[in-house]
Amino acid sequence: MDMVEIDLTLVGGETIDEVEAINKSYHIDNFNVALDANMRAGNFTGYSPTGLKILVTAIAETKTVGKQS
Repeated sequence: MDMVEIDLTLVGGETIDEVEAINKSYHIDNFNVALDANMRAGNFTGYSPTGLKILVTAIAETKTVGKQS
């Protein structure tokens, strides 16, 4: 399986137990994309021109049926 590492933010009460998530696959059911805010010493300084963040509002474990090789 090809894996890609991404950073995302879980919102809307979604949580994942870090220990239980090891060696499991998840799929994103619902998400939004937002501009990444620049913060310096707790103050908003604008938006990053190249920064986007993924806000995930629904995520579920991928269940496999049958035998995996």
